[in-house]
Amino acid sequence: MSKTGGEIDRLKMLCEFSELNWLFSNSEDIRSFLDKIVQMVSKHMHAGAATVFLWNDNKEELILEATIGLNKGAIGQVRLKPGEGLTGLALLNKQPILVENADAHPQFKRIPSIHEEKFKNFLAVPILRGIMNIGVISIQREQERPFKTEDLQALTVIASQLANILENTRTHLMSDTDGRAYPLKSLQMKEGERIDGKTACTGLQSGEIFILDRERSLSMLSEEVISDEDTLEDFKKAVEKTERQLRELQTKTEELLDDTASLIFTSHLLILKDQDFIGEIHRHIQKGSKPSTAIFKVADRYMELFASNPSPFVKEKVHDVEDVILRLVGNLVKETDASINMKGRILIARELYPSDILQASSEGAAGIVLVSGGITSHISILSQSLRLPMVIVDRPELMNLAPHQRVIMDGHDDCIYVNPPKELEQRLFRERKGEDAKTGKTAVLKTTKTKDGTKITLMANVNLISDIDHAEKAHAEGVGLYRTEFPFLIRSNFPSEEEQYTLYRKICTAMRGKPVVFRTLDIGGDKILSYYQDYQERNPFLGLRSIRFSLMHRDTFREQIRAILRASGGGTLRIMFPMISSVEEFIEAKNVVIDCKKELKKEGYPLPRIVKIGMMVEVPSITEIMEDLCDYADFFSIGTNDFIQYILAVDRSNEKVAEFYLSHHPSVLRSLKRIVETAQKRNKEIAVCGEMARQELFIPFLLGIGVRVFSMGATYIPATRKLISRITLREARETATRAVQFKTCSETEVLLTETLNKIKSRN
Repeated sequence: MSKTGGEIDRLKMLCEFSELNWLFSNSEDIRSFLDKIVQMVSKHMHAGAATVFLWNDNKEELILEATIGLNKGAIGQVRLKPGEGLTGLALLNKQPILVENADAHPQFKRIPSIHEEKFKNFLAVPILRGIMNIGVISIQREQERPFKTEDLQALTVIASQLANILENTRTHLMSDTDGRAYPLKSLQMKEGERIDGKTACTGLQSGEIFILDRERSLSMLSEEVISDEDTLEDFKKAVEKTERQLRELQTKTEELLDDTASLIFTSHLLILKDQDFIGEIHRHIQKGSKPSTAIFKVADRYMELFASNPSPFVKEKVHDVEDVILRLVGNLVKETDASINMKGRILIARELYPSDILQASSEGAAGIVLVSGGITSHISILSQSLRLPMVIVDRPELMNLAPHQRVIMDGHDDCIYVNPPKELEQRLFRERKGEDAKTGKTAVLKTTKTKDGTKITLMANVNLISDIDHAEKAHAEGVGLYRTEFPFLIRSNFPSEEEQYTLYRKICTAMRGKPVVFRTLDIGGDKILSYYQDYQERNPFLGLRSIRFSLMHRDTFREQIRAILRASGGGTLRIMFPMISSVEEFIEAKNVVIDCKKELKKEGYPLPRIVKIGMMVEVPSITEIMEDLCDYADFFSIGTNDFIQYILAVDRSNEKVAEFYLSHHPSVLRSLKRIVETAQKRNKEIAVCGEMARQELFIPFLLGIGVRVFSMGATYIPATRKLISRITLREARETATRAVQFKTCSETEVLLTETLNKIKSRN
C-alpha cells in the first residue's frame, strides 16, 4: 500500500527525531534547541503553530518556552496551572488531548497574547518521565485540517524522546554560599601489601590508582590551579574541550549499551549550555576574577542549592555539577588532567552509581576496587556485564591512598596488592597468561548433558544488550532472566513506554527466536532509584521494592507491561514477577498483564501468540503456598540471592555480616528441595537464576533435587556445562538426599566439597 504525503512526512520526522541527541549537541543553548524542535514539528506535521511549555517545579506551573506560528514575544510570559486550558489539562491528566473544534471544548481557553485565534484543531501531548512532569508539546491547525490518530502517535513518540533531554532543564540555581574546604589525608602502604576481598567480576589488572571522591578531588584542584595567567579565552576553550569530551563519552556509552536513549551525560552537557551558569562565570572573569576562582564560586552556589533541595532527584544533580567542574577546571589547567582521566587506572570508590560504572567503562578504566558493598549488588552485576573487573574489600582507608600509587587487582584470587614490586606483577601476569592458554585449548561444548545423557538447559542472565553477544558466544539456549531494572537505574528518571519498547525489541530480535524471560521492574534494597522521591526507607530490603513498587505505581507498571507485550513479536512471551509473597499479589500483577493485552489488542498492536506468566521464588513464605501458586503461575525461577538473604535474615550487601550468608545452610537446602519437588509434581517448569546456579559447589545438589534449567551470567556457562557433563544424576540425587539430612552447616559444606572434588578429579 502506498503512503500518503502526510505519512511520509511523519516517517521522515520520526527518523530525524531519532537523532535528537545530535540535534541537542549542536544547539547553542536550550532555547535554540527548543526552537529547532518546534520548527521541525510544525514543518513535518503541517501545523500552523507548535509550542513547547516546560514545567516549573518551584512555581508549579507551565511556562511557554518555544513557539512557531504564534507570538514569540509571549515566550517566558505565558504561564498555566495544571488543568488550565487544554495544555494544562493534558499535563494534569497525563494524557494527550486531541480536539477538532477547540472553541467548542469546555476546557479550551484562548490566550490573547499569543494570537492563536485562527487555529481550531488542537493536539497536545504531555512530556513525562514516568511520574515526573517535564512539560507539554502542542500543535494547532486551521479548521479544514483535523488531526488524525497517526498524528497523535507521532507526537507521542517525539514527546517521549524529548523527555530524555528536557528533564534536566528544570533545575536552575541561584544562591550565594561560601567556599568549602575538605580535609585531606594521604595513606602510604608498604610495598606489595596484600588485601583480601571478594570478586564481583574476575580479571587481573594493574595500574595507577584513581580515587573517586568528588569532594576531595575538587578540594585538591581548588588548591592547585589558581593562576594569574588564565584568561576568559582560556575559559572558553576549556568549555569547548569539556563539551567535546562529554559528547565522546556519550557516544562510547551508547555503543556499550546499544541504547541511544541512555543519554546519561545529557545533564552534564546541559550545565555547560546553561547561559545563567556560563554567563555568570563570564561576568566574574570580566570583573577581574581568575577563571578557576570564578568557576568554583558559581559551582558552589549551584551545588549548595541542589544539596539543600528536599527532592532526591535534585540532590542527585550535585554529582553532575561536581563532575563537570572537575573536567572544566582540569581542562583549564592542562597539567591536572590526571585528576579526571580514568584510562588505564584502577578506580577506588566507597560507593558507585550505575552511571559511574558506565563512565569508568567508557573512559577505559582498568578495574574497580569497591571498599564497601556485597558481591551480589546491582553494581557488581553491572560490572560483569561490562566485563570491568571488580574486587570488593572491607578497607575504607584505601580512599586515602596517596596519589600515583599502583595497585594490582587479582579477581581470580579475590585480592588486591598495593604498591606491588615489579617482580610480583610480572609473575602474576605470567601465571595468568599460562592458565588462559591452557583454558583456550579446551574444547567448547555447545549442548549441556549430564554424564548419563540427561538434557540440561543453560540460559543467560542479561542486564544490557551487550550481554546478548556474550550469551550467543557461550551457546546459551535463551535468556532466563532479563533484568529490566537496569534501564531504570542508569537513567535519571523512569524510561517511557516507547524507550522500553525500543530496548526490549532489540533484546528479542537479537535472540532470534530463542526464549527470553522478562522480569518486571525489581528495584529497592540495594537498587535505589535516586530520582524517586519516596525511596528513603529504614529497611529498604523489607520495604517498597520489586512487585510492591510496581503495584503501587500502577501507571509505571502498565507502561512496562505494554512495552514488553509490544516488543515480544508473534511467538511465546514469558513475563516474570519478582518478590511475590502471596497468591493475591500474583493474581493482582497477572491481571495487569491481562488488562494491557486487551488494551493493546483494541489499539491494533500485534500481540504474542502465547503469553506465559511466571514468578520469582525469593520470599520464604512461598515455601508453604507453592502448591497454591501452581494453580496460577505458568513457571517459576528461584532467585537464590534474595531467598537466602530472607530465610537467614542476613543483609547480603553488608560485608559486616557476610559470614552468616551461607548458601549451604540446612534450612536453605531443605526449602529449595521442597519448592522444586512441588513444582515438578504439578508439571511446572522451575529454574534457578541466582548465584547458586553458577557456583560449582551447589550444581550437583541442584541437579539432585530436580533442577533442569539454570540461568547465569554468560561468562560462567562454559565452565558450568563442562562440570555438568561429568556428573551422573544418580550421584547428584544421592548427594541431595544426604545433604538435606544434615543438621549443621559444616556437615553440608564437607559433603558438597567432597562431592565436587570427586567429580572434578575425573577426566
